[in-house]
Amino acid sequence: MPKPKSPELDIPLEERRRLFLKAVELGLKPSDLGISANYFYRLKKGLKPLNDKITQKIIRWLKEKE
Repeated sequence: MPKPKSPELDIPLEERRRLFLKAVELGLKPSDLGISANYFYRLKKGLKPLNDKITQKIIRWLKEKE
């Protein structure tokens, strides 16, 4: 049986970036997202867009920190 697709997030890129930078301030590390330090750097500098999968991980990480 195929795995059901997760619904796409309806979050604008600016908001995703704001969430990401807030999480970085709170101590988010590349290993928390399961990505390389290089990719993390590119996300931080705005060189790569934040996709749904990474955004969902960031939201989960922030909820755990609350």
